[in-house]
Amino acid sequence: MSWRWVMAAELPFSNEIANGSMSTHYVESINLPFPLIESEKVHLGSRYFGFPKNHSVENVTIQFYADNTGICLAWLLHWQNKIKDMQTGLYGLPVEYKRSMAVALLDNRGNSVITATLKDCYPAGPSALDLGYDSSDRITFNVEFNVDAVIYNFDMLGVSFGNKAVGDVVKANLQQV
Repeated sequence: MSWRWVMAAELPFSNEIANGSMSTHYVESINLPFPLIESEKVHLGSRYFGFPKNHSVENVTIQFYADNTGICLAWLLHWQNKIKDMQTGLYGLPVEYKRSMAVALLDNRGNSVITATLKDCYPAGPSALDLGYDSSDRITFNVEFNVDAVIYNFDMLGVSFGNKAVGDVVKANLQQV
């Protein structure tokens, strides 16, 4: 069986750069992390037992293509400027810069098999651009994205796994009050 993947929705803030011409086609590759459950050893009755301690989600790395318009780099710097204004040194609020992104894994007929939603993410930083006169290769660069949660939906099974982002839990608790 052959697999394909696509960004399932437009990239955050893509409509704010160059008349919305920042497209998901600039995404070349992505790694999707699974939650890591850390354990702690507890000594009970002259023996150690392992128990879950906490969990975390690793950063997501996305590789982008930089074309001759520079739109992808402009989009990235625009998003990062929402996190911290480099001229004033002021940081933005998470509600202003954290956004979700979605990736769909497709079967050979184009049907969505798995959709991974990257909850409340933002670009932590891009890798350096490797430039040289001795190469005519196109320019690509990696960007690390901090992610609060990854939710995996198995579309054909109707099953969802993943952890809720802290913001979702707070919103749910506030609505119950």
